[in-house]
Amino acid sequence: MIPKGSQEKGYQRSKELNMLKINTKIILRKNSPIIEFETTVDNHSEDHRLRVAIPTGIDTDYVYADSHFTVQKRRIDVVQPLPQVWIEDASAQGAQKRFVCVQDEMGGTVVYNQGIQEYEVMKGRQEAIILLTLIRAVDRIATDRSYTTGCVPGPQQATPDAQCFGKTTLCYGISLYEGIWEKSDLNYLAECYHIGLKAVSTTIHEGKESLPDGFAIDNRKKAIDTKNIVMRLCSYSNEDEDAFITGLEGISAVYLTDLKELCLNQIPIVQDGVKVHIKPCEILTLKFLAAE
Repeated sequence: MIPKGSQEKGYQRSKELNMLKINTKIILRKNSPIIEFETTVDNHSEDHRLRVAIPTGIDTDYVYADSHFTVQKRRIDVVQPLPQVWIEDASAQGAQKRFVCVQDEMGGTVVYNQGIQEYEVMKGRQEAIILLTLIRAVDRIATDRSYTTGCVPGPQQATPDAQCFGKTTLCYGISLYEGIWEKSDLNYLAECYHIGLKAVSTTIHEGKESLPDGFAIDNRKKAIDTKNIVMRLCSYSNEDEDAFITGLEGISAVYLTDLKELCLNQIPIVQDGVKVHIKPCEILTLKFLAAE
């Protein structure tokens, strides 16, 4: 039972209560390292936030959050700016794309998600606790209700659908790993969980790529102007990496391009493959020209 909503101006909760129904299904798949959760929430209350708290048993000052083409390392303790520098309070919440993790010298705990992008990490009794926002029910874009400075950080535009009424199912997962995240294949597991499998008919064949842990294939598609194939790679590693892409039967040439897919430099094909070098947080786009 939770308050039906906030009272006028939002500084107090209403005395009237509503039932918030929460049902969580835990899924254990054979040979999968991920414990999966499906939480269904039937919400009929306003102006509240529902989060799941995941204790990790790990004492650390840093959190690693997956982002666009990189993984951000952030401090858990948020340093508030001086009033003369910035009028708004710094938020303890952060954004993620596919996963967020904490680690120590032994290993770490990672939380995957499917479209759940707000997280926070709090320090408990000698451990980091990962908080994943399942529902944030609000009635407007930005409000002065929670800002001690009195600053209104936005237009206060009404958004009644953002109260998240009705049933919503949220999917997330947890796994453990040894060592550091860069060497633990988290990108591969996160992509598998985030996107899932697509069944297609094919032949029996060897794989086409051989990539180190820090590499990720962000996109593979037809080129904009031709029938050639474009592959976009990015590096999540903190070090320079080399990768060797094989299985180039039917490919006459490989070019490094810009993001507009305009050819820059040709990469030589050696032993039916190409070698590429990538720097930390760098994005590479390759164009594969089909043989005539």
